[in-house]
Amino acid sequence: MKYILTIIVSIISLLGTSQKIENGVINYTILEAEIIKEINKHRKSIGADTLATSKVVYREMATKAAILNANTDLAFHPNHSQTNEVTNNFLYKEICRIEKKTPIDIDMMWMSYGEIICTLGNYNPLTYQEFAANCVKTWLLSPPHKGIMELSFKNVDGFAGLIACSVKKSKTGKYYAIVDFVEVDYVKW
Repeated sequence: MKYILTIIVSIISLLGTSQKIENGVINYTILEAEIIKEINKHRKSIGADTLATSKVVYREMATKAAILNANTDLAFHPNHSQTNEVTNNFLYKEICRIEKKTPIDIDMMWMSYGEIICTLGNYNPLTYQEFAANCVKTWLLSPPHKGIMELSFKNVDGFAGLIACSVKKSKTGKYYAIVDFVEVDYVKW
């Protein structure tokens, strides 16, 4: 009886944590957060640091890439400029907020960067967690994608790195899930 009760409680708690996708309408904010959560869960399971969610990487990289992929209905990696001064300034200020540090007069540049794409066509998941778990499972089966997901991205100051995810749906019904990873370092002048 004790084991049956434990199983029932486990099932109820699992169902409670998996938000259902209602009537096939996806809330992309929930989905994107769930994909990041699944990636960080995997990273933690292998002893890697979890990455901080970045609004700047989301806006300047992941969303632009997802829109391009969905609009062209092709999975590809667009070029992102590491020397974009405006983006770098936004990234630096965001890291200062995350780390609760006061910005100083320095320049910043990306040291490493990775992007992974998962394309899912004719896919109707029941929960956001199911969708996210399928993306992560797909990436883990691909050595190059797995390598990017498991890369350190830790800078010399010990900051673990940034992550952002954007998912868009093409006119043909394919979902393009893009995740960008960024390690940044500071150049003191």
